[in-house]
Amino acid sequence: MMKEDVLVRPELNFEKWPGIWQPIKSNSKLYEIVLERKTTDSISKVEITANSKYGPLTTEAQKILYALYKISEERGHPRRIYFSCNKIAKIIKKKWGRNAADSIRKGLYQLRFTAFILDNVFYDSISKKRISSFTDTFTILSVLKISQDRIDGHVTKEACYCEFNEYIYNNLLNNYVKPTLLDVVLSFGEDGIAQSFYSHFDLLLANTSICRRPIEKSFADINLIGKEYQKLSIMKRTFERIKPKLNGKRLSSGGTLEVQLEKTISGYDLVGIKKMENIDKNPIKNVCEKENTTKEISSPLKKRIEKLSKAMPEDPTTKSINTDVVKTNGVRKESAKELVELFAKRFFNLENVKATTKELNQAKQLIEEFGFDTSKYIVGYAHQQAARSNYKVGQFAAILEYSGRGAAQYEKDIKAKQYQQKLENCQFCNGSIYIDVISGETQRVRYKLKCPHSLEQIEAISKEKQIKLRLADGKIIE
Repeated sequence: MMKEDVLVRPELNFEKWPGIWQPIKSNSKLYEIVLERKTTDSISKVEITANSKYGPLTTEAQKILYALYKISEERGHPRRIYFSCNKIAKIIKKKWGRNAADSIRKGLYQLRFTAFILDNVFYDSISKKRISSFTDTFTILSVLKISQDRIDGHVTKEACYCEFNEYIYNNLLNNYVKPTLLDVVLSFGEDGIAQSFYSHFDLLLANTSICRRPIEKSFADINLIGKEYQKLSIMKRTFERIKPKLNGKRLSSGGTLEVQLEKTISGYDLVGIKKMENIDKNPIKNVCEKENTTKEISSPLKKRIEKLSKAMPEDPTTKSINTDVVKTNGVRKESAKELVELFAKRFFNLENVKATTKELNQAKQLIEEFGFDTSKYIVGYAHQQAARSNYKVGQFAAILEYSGRGAAQYEKDIKAKQYQQKLENCQFCNGSIYIDVISGETQRVRYKLKCPHSLEQIEAISKEKQIKLRLADGKIIE
């Protein structure tokens, strides 16, 4: 069980702390916030000063930040990210219109102008150490440009770009970020309190299967400290309202969330439990519980699993009646056995290990949820991460703790390979990486510009910098 004085790991980086993001419909007008997080040997501190014009960061701005992360990842994490507010609206599933456009622009300005002072918080993946303090104020976006073309008062075209703070950008490049399940975050809609509590439990359960916090401390953790949340009865009623929305939600570290409200001598405790679920309605043993569970998986993950399963070649041996390769709940026994053997080989350098029934069931669970190829990758990912943190893995069940992060990294690696292939076959630079910047009618080359491999971005650069660009096929963009 989690120790009560350890709230979250600061090395997961400050933008993951739910207390930073004020619920969108909150009546609080706080513009200066101070958050502290205790660890076993130190205290991490964040001071936040909101911009007086755009207000404090909200859970809506949190969704916008995740959308920018997604755009950046899809494009291979370029230093400058070109986007449109319309694209962000599509990602966060917001119906496009004037109100949506204004809301997104406001959220972007909050990310650009909200200032942070960080103390013993941010881990730099370049220097491999936590930065004790920043000499200057810190903002999430270091550059933001929102350019619009209007006809009769209507926006006809947008050419927007932004750049993340250098430290955030470096951590994105080095994959030193906590995975975010964007579809889960978006499922809360306009309920910012439920979204904040989900982020809260997602952090607390990153490296454990159960956590417990007094209700007053949990509300303080997400910065719900206004007058309306001073009474225990109101806190209890608020949590009971959002409890059904939290139960069954997937966690970024694997499994699903179950929250409980338990009566204590002094008041109430909030209990979060990470349950390792099957993809169908067949109950499986919970890693940290003795009871069976029967929660149906969400439809977005079903689509993802179907996509992975279609990518796996059909093995003709699965049609055999041989008991060694017979399917159980859609997974061949042979595949589960191979996965357990891979685990024994990677972690203990042992071969021909006889798998127990419990290990086979856990391996089947992993394969059913993520597919065989992804599951093999997860075993390797778990071995790498356990070695990095000096965590002694003793049984196969520990692999399940890394399943969510491993699957996310596997998909990221695939996307990176696809992007690299796209890079090499780019028709705009013909694989040379750079395109020419030319001058005047002479069309002499002034200098080279790194190709963004997107005609939309090339046109935006040409317009913003007022330069002429010559593509590999001789076409001039101006």
